[in-house]
Amino acid sequence: MLALNGSDFLRIAIFSGALGFAVFCASYSLVVWRKRNKGRGHRPSWLRRSAYASVALGVLGALISWGFNGLEKRDGVAGGNDLFVVHARRDNTVLNLTPRDEIEAGEVIAEYVPLANQTQLAVKDIQQAQAQARKEAVRVQSLPIDQGLVQRELQIRTQITQAEGFLLELQKSRGEAEKARASLLTEWTREKTRLEGEIASTEESLSAALSQLEIARTALQHAADAFKKQIITQPVYDSRRSNFINAEREVNTQQVALSSLKTRSQALEERFKQSDMALSQQVAQIAENANKFSASLESYKAQLAETERLLEDDRARARALVEREVEAADLETSIAAAEKERSIETTQMKAPFSGHVVFRHPNPGLAADGAPVLALSSGAGFLARIRLSQREADELASDGQPVPLMLDHPVLHNVITANFVRSEPVPLMSDQVIAFFDCTLPAEVVASLGNSAEQVKVRLLWKPSLLRNTGVQASAALALLGILGLLFSGTRSKQEYVSEQAAESQPGEISQPRSRLDTAALAGSTPAVGQSSTSDIVDIRSRQTLVQHRGELVPKDSVTGLIDREQFLGVAEAEVKNATEAGTALAVLILRINQLRQTNTIYGRKVGDAILKDLAELCRGSRDRDLSARWSGEEFVVLLPETDLAGAEVVAERLRVRAGQLRISDLPHIQSSISVGVSAVLPGETTVLSALERAARQAEESARSTQAVSITA
Repeated sequence: MLALNGSDFLRIAIFSGALGFAVFCASYSLVVWRKRNKGRGHRPSWLRRSAYASVALGVLGALISWGFNGLEKRDGVAGGNDLFVVHARRDNTVLNLTPRDEIEAGEVIAEYVPLANQTQLAVKDIQQAQAQARKEAVRVQSLPIDQGLVQRELQIRTQITQAEGFLLELQKSRGEAEKARASLLTEWTREKTRLEGEIASTEESLSAALSQLEIARTALQHAADAFKKQIITQPVYDSRRSNFINAEREVNTQQVALSSLKTRSQALEERFKQSDMALSQQVAQIAENANKFSASLESYKAQLAETERLLEDDRARARALVEREVEAADLETSIAAAEKERSIETTQMKAPFSGHVVFRHPNPGLAADGAPVLALSSGAGFLARIRLSQREADELASDGQPVPLMLDHPVLHNVITANFVRSEPVPLMSDQVIAFFDCTLPAEVVASLGNSAEQVKVRLLWKPSLLRNTGVQASAALALLGILGLLFSGTRSKQEYVSEQAAESQPGEISQPRSRLDTAALAGSTPAVGQSSTSDIVDIRSRQTLVQHRGELVPKDSVTGLIDREQFLGVAEAEVKNATEAGTALAVLILRINQLRQTNTIYGRKVGDAILKDLAELCRGSRDRDLSARWSGEEFVVLLPETDLAGAEVVAERLRVRAGQLRISDLPHIQSSISVGVSAVLPGETTVLSALERAARQAEESARSTQAVSITA
C-alpha cells in the first residue's frame, strides 16, 4: 500500500522531474534523428519501431516499478499493551534485578536501595536482635515461684519419708513377732504332739498293766482259794501273790508316769498361752502404731498434694508471666519485622502478572532517573505485525536476515532491528499476508510502551529486491525483447526494406478501411436505440440500488446496501409523527463495530467491508417492519416501530446472539466485537436524535464493560 508524507512527495517530484527530463531527452533525440534521416528515402520497419517501443516501455516500466517499490509503504503496529516496565528512581540504586527469564505473579523482580532505608533497616535489625535476646533470656531463666511453698513441699516430703521409714520398721517388727509366734506355735505343737504320744503310750501301758493286774488279782484269788483248799502249794500261792504285787506296782508306775505327763502337758499349754498372748499383744501394738503412722502418712500426702497444687498454680502463674514476657518480645520482634518489611516493600518491585523478561538493563546501577531497567511481558514479547505481499514474505523468510523498522510515533522515531518470525494470510486477499517480526526495542521505546496501552505504529524500511519484482522482471523481459528485435531488424536486407517501403506507399488501401471503421464508430455512437437501451440499463441498475420503505424509494449505501443517515432521519421523523398521533411506542437501536479502523489498517478495507456487509444483512433481517440504515462508518441504526423499550432490548439481545454466531470468513484469528444500545422515543420528542444519543451512550458503556459480543472474522 502507498502511504505518502512530505518526504515522499519530494521524492516523487524529483523522480518525476528526472523521468520527464529523460523522456524529453529521448523525444528530442528521436525528433533530431528523424529530421536527419528524413531525406534519405527510407523509414524504419515496423519491427524496429516495435523494438524501440518495447525498449522504451521496458525502461519506463522498470523505472515505474522502481519508483513504486521505493514509494510503497509497509506499515503495521508493535505490541506494547502487555508490558510491565521497571524504571530507575531518583536517590535510589537498583541493587538487584531478577536473573530469571520466566517470572511468576507476585515474584520480586527488582530491589531498590535508598540510603535512608539502609539506616532504617539497620535500626530495625538491631531492634529485632534485642527483642530476640530478651526472649531467649526470659526462656533460660528459672521460673519466679514462691520459695515458701517449695520449702513446705520439701518438709512434707521429708516427713513422708520418715513416716514411710517408721512404717517399714514396724512392718519388719510385726513380721518378726509373727515369725516368733509361728515358731512358738510350731514348737508347742511339736512338744504337745510328743507329750500326747507319750501320754497315749503310757495310757496303753497302764491299760495293759490294769489288765495284768486284774488277771493277777483273779489268779491270786483263785490261788488263795486253791491254797485254802490246799490244792496248790505255798510257793505257787506266793508266786501268784508276787505276780499280783508286781502287776499292782506296774499299774502304780504307769499311773504316776501318766500323771506326770499330763502335768507336763498342762504346763506346756500354760506356757504356750502366756507366750502367745505376749506375742499377740506385741503384734497388736505394732499394728496400732502402724495405723497411726499410716494415718499420719495419709495426712502428709494430702498436705503434699495441696502444696503441689498450690505450687503448680504458682508455676502456672510464673509460666504465664514468662509467656507474656515472651509474647511481648515476640510482639516487639514482629513490629520491628513488619516495619522492616514495609521498608523493604517500598524498595522491592513485584511482578503484577506472570510472564517473561523481554528487556534487562546491562548495568541498572548506572541507569538514569526514569530509565527502564527491566521489562516484563505476558505475551510473545515485542511483536510487530505488518501487512506484506506473499512474495515479500517469502523473500524475508528465505533471507533470514534482520530488517530495519522505524517507529511511526509522535515522539519516538527510532530505527530498530527486527527478525521475521512467521506470516498469516489476510482474509479475502489471497496475495496478502500479515508478517510477524520479533523486535529489539531501545530503552526509551520500552519506557513509552510500558507507560501506554496503545500500540505503536511501525514502518518496515526493508525493500524487496528489484530482481524479484514482477514489474521489473516484465519490464526487463520487454526491454530484452526490444533489443532482440533491434538486433534482428538490423540484419534485414535493403531489398526487403525497399519492398516494405513500396508496400507502405499505397495509402488508399489503408485509408479506406480506416475511414470505414471511423464511420462505423461514428454511426454506432449516435443511434437513438443504442442510447435508449443504455439509459434503460443505467436506470434499472439505479433502481436496483434502492429499497422500498413506507411507499418511498430511498437510495442505499454503496457498501452495505442500506439507506443513509439523511434518508433515515426523514423516514424516522415521519414515523415519530405517526407514533405520536397513533399513541404507539417507538424505539431505536444503534449497533457499533469496535476496532473496525484497526482491522482496516492491518487486514485491509476488503475485510472491513465484508464485516460491514454481513452485519448490515444481520440488521436488515431483524424484523420485517423495522428500518435499518448506516449511521456512520462504524455504526448502524435500526428504527423499531410499535416497540417499547423492553421489546427493543429483546431485539438487541437477538442481534447480540446472532452476531456472536456470525463468521465473517474462514480465518479464525481475526476478531472484532460489537456493542449495542437501545432507547425509546420519549413523549414530546419530535425526532429520534435524543433517543439515538441515549442509545449511543449505552453502546459506549457496553463496549467498556463485558457486554460487547465478539464476532470471528
